Amino acid sequence: MSKKNLLAWIPFVLYCALIFYFSSQPEWPSPLQKFKASDKVLHFVEYGILGFLWMLGVWRSRFRNSWVWIGGIFFILLFGASDEWHQSFVVGREMALGDWVADSLGGIVGLFAAHLVPFGK
Repeated sequence: MSKKNLLAWIPFVLYCALIFYFSSQPEWPSPLQKFKASDKVLHFVEYGILGFLWMLGVWRSRFRNSWVWIGGIFFILLFGASDEWHQSFVVGREMALGDWVADSLGGIVGLFAAHLVPFGK
């Protein structure tokens, strides 16, 4: 893989690091907490962006293969599960199956939503 192809994945990798950083922080008050479903919506959007960035990396690196969808879905599922597990070790945070489901669904929607963007075609 060329240097240019590797650079195409920087936004994706940085966003993964950002998710990990925020998952390492103790729970902090959010103005959205008064809405019961806001936590799941935030997880959905957060991972929707991650799925979108996966496809952006695929497009920019010119990697064309039917496995990119399976790889993207697999990564989203695994990263979401590892993120929830990681949170179980952070004071004030907990692992939640509902959060993982929201992460997974959001990421998969993000993958498919990115497919609808022309990306300079």
